[in-house]
Amino acid sequence: MEAAAGLEKESKIETAEVKFGSNDGDSSHHEDIEIAMWRKFLDKAFEKRRNNCYDLEAYALSSYILDHNSDFHVIWNFRREILNHWKEHGTATEKASAELNFREYFAGYEDYELFYILDCVKACILSEELYFDKVLLNELSFTTKCLTKHLKSYATWFHRTMIVKMMQNPPIESELDACSDFFTLDPRNFHCWNYRKFICELQSADGFTTQLNFIGNMIKKHPDNFSAFHYRSVILQIAKEKGLMLVDQPFLDDEFNKIQETLTNLASHQGLWLYFWWLCFMNHDMLNLKSSESKFFVCRVILDNDNHNLIYQFNQCLRKQPFDELLIISDKGVSSSIKIKDWHSTGALTSDIWFHKINTNENIAEIIFTYSNKVYKVKMTNQPDQSKLIIRKINGLPKNKFELIRETDALNKINELSDHSHKTNSQIVMEQNKYFNLTMALLYDVTYFDKLIQLDPLRRNYYLDSKSHHIICGKLKDQEEEMNLNLENLSLTCLQPVSRLTHLRSLNLSNNQLTRINGSFNSLISLQSLILDNNQISFIDSSFKMYSLKTLSLKNNQLTEKSSLKPCNNCQQLELVIIIGNLITELEQADLELDKRITIQS
Repeated sequence: MEAAAGLEKESKIETAEVKFGSNDGDSSHHEDIEIAMWRKFLDKAFEKRRNNCYDLEAYALSSYILDHNSDFHVIWNFRREILNHWKEHGTATEKASAELNFREYFAGYEDYELFYILDCVKACILSEELYFDKVLLNELSFTTKCLTKHLKSYATWFHRTMIVKMMQNPPIESELDACSDFFTLDPRNFHCWNYRKFICELQSADGFTTQLNFIGNMIKKHPDNFSAFHYRSVILQIAKEKGLMLVDQPFLDDEFNKIQETLTNLASHQGLWLYFWWLCFMNHDMLNLKSSESKFFVCRVILDNDNHNLIYQFNQCLRKQPFDELLIISDKGVSSSIKIKDWHSTGALTSDIWFHKINTNENIAEIIFTYSNKVYKVKMTNQPDQSKLIIRKINGLPKNKFELIRETDALNKINELSDHSHKTNSQIVMEQNKYFNLTMALLYDVTYFDKLIQLDPLRRNYYLDSKSHHIICGKLKDQEEEMNLNLENLSLTCLQPVSRLTHLRSLNLSNNQLTRINGSFNSLISLQSLILDNNQISFIDSSFKMYSLKTLSLKNNQLTEKSSLKPCNNCQQLELVIIIGNLITELEQADLELDKRITIQS
C-alpha cells in the first residue's frame, strides 16, 4: 500500500491531463473515487500476477497503474513478464481479449492517448500474423508518455532500454529524435544522456562523428551543460580505445582551444573544469607515458623477520585471500611449499594489504605464487642483518590522475588559459575562481590551497586534507626507501597516502594538526614507533589496530575521556603509551581501560 500512498500525491498533480468523472462536487469525494479505482485495479493486477495470467487485461491494468505512478518497479517487472510471455508463447487471442473495451473497462477515466496505445497493442496481438516489434514500438510510445510526465524515473528509463534490447530492428533514428525531444524538457538529464549513449552503441562506427557534432551543438546552446561535456568525454574515450576515429594530439589541442574559450567566459562551472582535467589526462595517454595501472599484480612484498610476517601490497583492493599456497626458494636453492592457513588484512571488507605468518630459518631468495591462473615470481633481496625489513619493490604504486597529469605539459595549458584570460580582461575573475585555484593546487603548488580556503571556507577541511596529501607525497619523493620518516611541523590534518608508508619502521608526526587516530593508520603494517606529540588528538577510533606497533607517543594532545585509550588494546604488540600533557593523566592508570601488558608513561 506504500505505492498507493505515493500515487495519491501523483494523481493530484496530474489532474490537468487525467480526469476522473465530473469536475462538479467536493474535491475530497473525487479523491476517494480515484483511490478506490486505484486499489481495485492494483488488486486485480497482483491477482493476475499470482495466477501467472499474462493476457491483454493484465497488460491494460499495468498500463493504468504505471501511467499514474511510473516508479512502481514491481508493476514494470510484471509488464516485462507479460511481454516476454507473449514473445515466447504467443499472445492470448481468446474471446475475452477480443471483446475488451478499454474505455468501458476504465469507465470514468479519460486518457485518450493511453486508450489509443492500448487499442494499437490489441490490434497487433489479435492479428493473424504477429510482428512483435510492432507491440514493442507501442511500448516505446507508452514509455514516452510516462517520461513526458516523469523524466527522471529510473524504472521507466530501464524499461525503455530493455524494450530496445528485445527488438529485432530497433528504431535507432527515431530513438535519437526522441532523446532530442526529451532534451528540450531537461538538457542536463543524465538518464537521457545515458540512454542516448546506449542507442549510439547500437550504431555503426560512422555514428561517432555525428554524435560529436550533436554534442557540439548542445554545448553551443548550453555551454554550462556538464552532462554534455561528460558524454563527449565518454564518446571520445570509446572511439580512442576501439580505434573507430582519429583521436590524436592535434585533435586534443583543438579540444583544449575550445574549452579554453568557454572557461574564460564561464569559469565558475565545475563541469567545464572536469572536462579540462579529463583532456589533460587524455594528453598523458597520448604521450605514451606510464599507465596509471600497474601491470604487475603485486606492487610490493615485505618480509618482516621481527614478526615473521610476509606482507603483500597489491595494486587493487581484494575482498578475499589471494592464494592458498606459496613456493619458497632459499638462497641455497632449496624449495619448499607451504599452505597458508591464516591470512590477515588491514581492512574490514576489502584491502590492498594482506599478510600471513612465515616460519623459516632459511634466507628467502624467491617466492612463487599463482593468482587467477597466472604464476608470479618475486625475487627477494637478501640483507646481512635479517632483523631488518626486506622490501622488494616490484612496481610503482598506482598513481592518481593528477599525479599522472603532472608528468605532462599540462602546466603549459594552464598558462595558456591564464594568458588568454589576460587578453580578454578576465584575469581577476580567473584568479578569484576556486576551480582555477584548485587546478593549480592539485597539479603544481600547494600554497594555492590557502587561497582556496579564503575563497571557499565551507570546504576548508577538504582543502586542508588535500594539502596534507600533497605535502606528504612531496616528502616521499626524496625518502621513498627510508624506513624512518620525519613529518613534523608540516601542519598536516590527515595521513595520506598511507599506501606509500607500508615500509616504515618509525614515523614522527609531531607538531601537526591531527585531531584523531583512525583505521587508516592500520596500513602502516611494519611500523613499530609512532610519535604524535603536540597535535590536537581527542579521539582514537575503535577500528585502530596496528599490527607491529610497540611505542605510541601522544604527548600534549587533547585526550580527556578515560576510555580514550581503549582502542590501543587492539594493537597486540603495543608495549608503551606516552600520554604526558593530556587531561587523562589526572586519572588513575587503573581507570584508563588499558591491558596490563601496556605500560603508561604519564
